[in-house]
Amino acid sequence: WTKMYVTIILELDESNQLWINMNGNKSQAVNHGDLNDSKTFVSLANVQFKYHSGLAVATTIYFDDFKVYDATAENVGKVTNMSISAAEDFALNYYVQMKKGTQSVQASVTMEGKDAETVAGEYVADKDLWRFTYPVAAKDYDKNVTLKITAADGVAVNGATATYSVKTYTQTVNGGAYDAALKTLVTELAEYGEAAKAYFAGTASDKIVEGTVTAADLAAYKGTVSGAQEGVELLGATLILESKTTICVYFKAASVEGVECTGTPVCVDAENGIWVIEKSVVASELSTAQTFNIGGITVTYSAFSYLEAALAAGNAQAGLYNVLQEIYDYALAAKAYLG
Repeated sequence: WTKMYVTIILELDESNQLWINMNGNKSQAVNHGDLNDSKTFVSLANVQFKYHSGLAVATTIYFDDFKVYDATAENVGKVTNMSISAAEDFALNYYVQMKKGTQSVQASVTMEGKDAETVAGEYVADKDLWRFTYPVAAKDYDKNVTLKITAADGVAVNGATATYSVKTYTQTVNGGAYDAALKTLVTELAEYGEAAKAYFAGTASDKIVEGTVTAADLAAYKGTVSGAQEGVELLGATLILESKTTICVYFKAASVEGVECTGTPVCVDAENGIWVIEKSVVASELSTAQTFNIGGITVTYSAFSYLEAALAAGNAQAGLYNVLQEIYDYALAAKAYLG
């Protein structure tokens, strides 16, 4: 006898018969003794099963321990706590406790006003919990996001559920006994979220909020360009704020074949040969210069480079100006929090 390790799905039918589903081939288990009606099995030791494979060859498999998730069971799993990745990016983290030995967990995650998304859990060994991470745009910081466990080890379950928002987290921290640096961070995060929300909703005030930064303060972060590449015309760089904070470098070229580039260029206007290279940056990296190579052209640019250019031009709408000011304050708070 040689011990064999396999991944299978065990199913219990309405007549209380146990079935083995391996690679889509389902066979009835035999010699499994008395099964109770609870449809939940935990730590059954030294249980012997026989099944017939697709080749009709009888095989015996011995299980030292196994679990069966019942699709009719309610509240499978337990959401133990929630957090956000405040210093890195706007993202909600849900931590879920599952039965020991669980190999995979899936959840449905729904934000207000959006369709549900399926998110795979990541096992965090030092916590013995499953983490589900859902990115949230700054403008959506106050929207509720609901997580529901939908599958465990490939079997559908009616799992635990929890609803949370980035705004709720900021309120929890500011109302509790938390580190002062974290309180400052979530306060700046909330102010950034409010400014972004108003700007993208078209409800921003036409009055510029007194800011803490000027173009002169950001002179050291001014973007730079050097070098040249035959057949390539650099068009400029910008910052996208609607979803993740993303630096975009645009250039014009008939083709990028044979041109080594940082990242993967995406053609956004085939008729005019317009390409873009994108890089998302987290809060702690907003002041860090990112390098973009387009053949022999080298562009260094950061989120602060965009702030410097916008403030220097002096023609930004009040709503955008306020968002930029809040990004600056948020970035400084993130760096201070991380030390």
